[in-house]
Amino acid sequence: LNDVLDFELSTFASSLSSGNAALSNQQFLSVISPVNLDLDDEEITILELREGALEYNLSSAISEETLLEITFMEGTDVNGDSLKVGINIPPNGSAIGSADLSNALIQLGLDPGQPYNKFNLRFNAFVVNSSGSIQPIASSDAITGSIYFVDFQYEYIEGYFGSNMEDLTGNELNLDLAFLDRITGYFELNDPIIKLLTDNSIGALF
Repeated sequence: LNDVLDFELSTFASSLSSGNAALSNQQFLSVISPVNLDLDDEEITILELREGALEYNLSSAISEETLLEITFMEGTDVNGDSLKVGINIPPNGSAIGSADLSNALIQLGLDPGQPYNKFNLRFNAFVVNSSGSIQPIASSDAITGSIYFVDFQYEYIEGYFGSNMEDLTGNELNLDLAFLDRITGYFELNDPIIKLLTDNSIGALF
């Protein structure tokens, strides 16, 4: 009797609810999140920081050490390299701190659909320094928390800063024209021209 009965078992579109497994060093998350500056009429296209920081308060429910890498997709650091922040989070632990963003340059005008006030953050998460031991895992295991941009001081800003109307009320201007005291009789000024010479460091017409 050479007849046999073979079985082939396969799954597709499966998702994990819970179980036990050894988590190897690997990337398990990659998402892009857009950031829109909440401004009024201003449309900023380039932002160069003199000082600034990214503050974070993160918690991990994952049983291995994780690394969260935040990349400013349109940003460069002081050396001209891609602007990235790496945050190590211990197993089932938390990470609280800040990352220096001084001298960073962020382009906010590269999205054709909205060429101002917008940049993107990419979040990549990795299991690092895995113990290789069997650990309980569940679909609810995640990294949660918050990040904030704080203490921004700007070195350079480029864009449209809105339209402002200033009411320059009339006033008297005393001119010290002593030579007029030496002129007698009547004279008339035809088509007089007055030039106002101003100076500003705003980089905009005034």
